[in-house]
Amino acid sequence: MRKKILVADDEDDLRQVIKDMFKGLDYEMVFVRNGEEALHKLSKLKLDLAILDLAMPKRSGLEVCSFMKDDPILMHVPIIILSAYTRDKQGEQASLANRYIHKPFQHDDLLDAVAQLLK
Repeated sequence: MRKKILVADDEDDLRQVIKDMFKGLDYEMVFVRNGEEALHKLSKLKLDLAILDLAMPKRSGLEVCSFMKDDPILMHVPIIILSAYTRDKQGEQASLANRYIHKPFQHDDLLDAVAQLLK
């Protein structure tokens, strides 16, 4: 069965880059533009992993991450945070994620993180 990955990022170009990176791989990708859309999708998907931009309109990636960790159904879903901010700048909340990848990132870094978290 294909693993389902939610990608939430407000940058059209980055969503396209991620879509291209995962094209041809055995994942089902679901893309949203902000944290509010991510929360809406979370209630409808059986998700295997989430990739969340830290700074998004309407709801931040950290708000979505916190929601997931507080939900008994979603609390075990691995989360990758993408951000242009350094981890230190975001403090303890960033530690809610399983991985923190700094933008701009190397494609292999994201692909490797996804593969490791979905093992």
